Amino acid sequence: MEKVFRIGVIGTGRAAAYFTETVASMDGVKISAVYNPDKEKVEEFAARYAIEYSCGDTAKLWDKCDAVYIAVPHELHAPYIKEALRASKHILCGKPLAMSESHARSHFDEAKEKGLVLMEVLPTAFTDGYRALLDTVKNGSIGQVMDVECSYTRLTPTNCREMRDSIYGGSMTELSSYVLLPIFGILGSNYNSVSFHSLYASNGVDTYTKAYFDYGKATATAKMGLEVKSAGELLVSGTKGYIKVADPWWKMESFEIIREDQDKPEIKTFDTRRSGLEKELIHFVKLVRQASLFGLASALKEDDRVYTRLKENTIVTAECFGKFLEERFRLGEEHKSEVKDVKIWAHRGCSMAYPENTLEALRAAAKLRGLTGIEFDIQMSRDGEVVVFHDENVRRMTEGFRDVKDCKLSELRALTIRSVEGSRTTIITLEEALRCLKPYCISFGLLLNIELKTSVYRYEGIEEKAMALVRKYSLEKYVIWSSFLVDSLKVIKELDANAKVAVLAYYIEDCISGAKKVGAEALHPCVAGLNVRVPKYLGKLPIRAWNSDEPLFNSGEMLKEIHLDDYASFGVTDIFTNVPEMYIKRNPIGVKSIAKS
Repeated sequence: MEKVFRIGVIGTGRAAAYFTETVASMDGVKISAVYNPDKEKVEEFAARYAIEYSCGDTAKLWDKCDAVYIAVPHELHAPYIKEALRASKHILCGKPLAMSESHARSHFDEAKEKGLVLMEVLPTAFTDGYRALLDTVKNGSIGQVMDVECSYTRLTPTNCREMRDSIYGGSMTELSSYVLLPIFGILGSNYNSVSFHSLYASNGVDTYTKAYFDYGKATATAKMGLEVKSAGELLVSGTKGYIKVADPWWKMESFEIIREDQDKPEIKTFDTRRSGLEKELIHFVKLVRQASLFGLASALKEDDRVYTRLKENTIVTAECFGKFLEERFRLGEEHKSEVKDVKIWAHRGCSMAYPENTLEALRAAAKLRGLTGIEFDIQMSRDGEVVVFHDENVRRMTEGFRDVKDCKLSELRALTIRSVEGSRTTIITLEEALRCLKPYCISFGLLLNIELKTSVYRYEGIEEKAMALVRKYSLEKYVIWSSFLVDSLKVIKELDANAKVAVLAYYIEDCISGAKKVGAEALHPCVAGLNVRVPKYLGKLPIRAWNSDEPLFNSGEMLKEIHLDDYASFGVTDIFTNVPEMYIKRNPIGVKSIAKS
């Protein structure tokens, strides 16, 4: 009986998680160890997937595995491949294996010299449908192939690595391993020329790219997009007919063969219950075991050229990367926006260090020198009092269970919120928040963003009551009103034509749409939704971006996002953060006592 094949995983991100989940469903293979130099992340990943060994250094990893799976950002593939080869480990590497032809060839040459298996993760290549597609083309069912068109697009949040990495991110480096696979598989790697046409984000990353290949007697087009969505098509056109693969083509569930001499198309369907990744893993493990017993050369003779074909595909794909990146670095620079320092806003106060929207959180934020402003949320109690609270229901923050709108102020005040070191605090009113923050507004120009939580429950009259309180404390010029509900902002404008309002939405294009309706002075999109540029006719409106991924007080979650200011490259002027103290020099300020208004 064969021993269980042990795989060590390098990385703890999305790809590593999917790979680990796939292995968990297989027999004879297990994830024996996981590596990440970040101790907290690797221990959390190991605990989540019941992996025996969590490693903070690679030396420990090599001792615990027979092969490694590399699932790290693109630029780290090369150093980990080299280190794994030096440790005599077989390697399965996430795509793209290499970013240039020379690097790809160097990696494969070294692996061959050491008798080690080196493969790129290309699950589609191992599906029954893809192999049947190549056989159908090879047997001449559609005549001579004249053109291959392939598309892979998706709508990618702006806060993902592939959108933010101005060197290794972008649609070509992220998605071309998919679309180039059938092109090179069908037409081969000996193309005459390739040209690229791209659309760029304001940080110089290509969000949409088309690659055009000239083969002399055939052509091919690869279409890739991170902020564009189109059909996931694969179309192979020949002199006798064409093959159309069902969307999404990369799953290879079925395809149609359409010929002029047939009344109806021939449809081929395939069993996809076992994923392409699982089949590639089975192939990889078999190849490694044969190479370990009989040597790599002998194992490859029994492989029916599968490994060799995929190796050639990886090399020519890397060659395309090199050509494209050279062009993108030149053209992408022309599309970059001017990057300026962003302004920092405390989101619900210092809401990672203290309970959100409480006096403790607001006061701690107000004491941060250099902070632009503080954002907090308002709703209305059953008896018409304006309170500072985010969720429509009190359950997450307190021992209660009802909606804010169904509780009197006295009932809300009776609820307790767990605070620092076991202490307790409570829900506050808008008047208390304004009274607390006014001295900082007057003395240091601190701005207040009051978010009207009116998109779920309308809270009729909340705008009038909130505006009256702002006027009572003479804070009109320090307040910016925001809401997901444009109608609520229209009411604010009716109450005070000079009031500054900002449209909240996930996508910036929805902010833009709302801004046109209400005459907003700012846009408040999510950092993940910066999918279009602000049109020139809106002028230079502030773009204040929020982030829903930062942990809140006592949430037990890790702080993953620590560079929100990087979004300046997408045109962001301000950021809302739960940890303003991390972005602001920690220098608390004293405030003179100011009499109540």
